[in-house]
Amino acid sequence: MPDRIIRRLNGPRGSVLLAGAAIAAVHAGAYLDVDQGVTLPSGLATLDAVVPLAVYAALWGIAAVLAGLGAWQSFARRQRDHFDAWGFGMVAGMLTIWGCTYLAGWVTSLVNGDSGRQWVFAVIYLAVAVMAGASARMTNPGSSTGTEAA
Repeated sequence: MPDRIIRRLNGPRGSVLLAGAAIAAVHAGAYLDVDQGVTLPSGLATLDAVVPLAVYAALWGIAAVLAGLGAWQSFARRQRDHFDAWGFGMVAGMLTIWGCTYLAGWVTSLVNGDSGRQWVFAVIYLAVAVMAGASARMTNPGSSTGTEAA
């Protein structure tokens, strides 16, 4: 458990937020400058046609920063409530958007006669979004209100 090794980490919630920050940071970097030669899955290509992926990269980056800040306790050993809540919300929201996008791409590919495997990514993204959402509802051990870390 990273929260037992790193004392300023915001307990188990901080561990989940740190993982969410890593996921979001990787996505931000991956979609910041998508080369025109890269073939996108049909769901992401549709998303890119509506709003450029660079905008989503910025949203992933914001999610990474908020989750990263929420993962750590303040110097007064208190949970950073706003960063914590916004971090969980942004990471879960972006994962849900990506999962739904892959799901829509898979359905579109089925309609077009292709048996694509985008459903695998859809299930992974949506399952991780559910884990992030469920983790947001948990309180840290030793915290009576869920706003202070042990």
